[in-house]
Amino acid sequence: MHAPSVYDFRERDDILFAYLSDSDSVNVTSIYEMYPLGFFAIKQRLQEHGFQTDIVNLASLMLMHPQIDVDALIARLEAPIFGLDLHWMAHCHGSIEIAKRIKAIHPESLVIFGGISSTYYADQLIQYPAVDVVVKGYDTLDPMTLLMQAVKRGERTFDHIPNLVYKHNGEVIDTGFTHKPMKNYNDVSIDWSYYRDSKDVSSRTKLIMTLPNTGCAFDCPFCGGSRYATNKIMGIKKTLVAKDNSRVIHELQSLGDTAKMTSIYALQC
Repeated sequence: MHAPSVYDFRERDDILFAYLSDSDSVNVTSIYEMYPLGFFAIKQRLQEHGFQTDIVNLASLMLMHPQIDVDALIARLEAPIFGLDLHWMAHCHGSIEIAKRIKAIHPESLVIFGGISSTYYADQLIQYPAVDVVVKGYDTLDPMTLLMQAVKRGERTFDHIPNLVYKHNGEVIDTGFTHKPMKNYNDVSIDWSYYRDSKDVSSRTKLIMTLPNTGCAFDCPFCGGSRYATNKIMGIKKTLVAKDNSRVIHELQSLGDTAKMTSIYALQC
């Protein structure tokens, strides 16, 4: 689930959004309704392992339908795990507030967080009563798959799964940050045919990214995804990895007529 940057933006007029997108290529509002591309990578990996995985772009839904009852929507969703991204710092308020609502409505479900900011602030995030698990790392495909398999088996202890900070019987447990792929990480070809053919607008965003590489070669001082930050936060030495050409070609071919409906953003770092 992708939360708005500020949960109650519909009722407030006292918020100053200090950083707004003014780029023609990044077509989003100050609510930041664009979710990280990693959502699709995780969705695809989990589906390959037999798990039903859906993306609910709550930020986009709240913009498109200002009167939508968020709690009623959450109540209609049934899942053993609800995942929230705290990738960009802009979502600090929104993601935590949505987590509180999910936990209040579905107290037996696990609420998990992931992303760059989640990794950096994992110890702080896990202190929130609504947060059950924080998955650390830039590539979380393997830990997420192992976590889903464990939950399916009915387990609630995850000591064997790397990169987790989680709660068990009120105790915070850190399983270590050992899953740090040095090459071919996040090596998933996004199949955009799902997005193209889906009638479910809840996953929609006005922007699609297709990335021929993972990571970044630059050191912009304001960016938590820069080469320096990725090395320090994620422990990855090789911070720029090119995708296999066949995967890039597959992604572009799967877009089909999607380009007519949304902005396509290709980024080469």
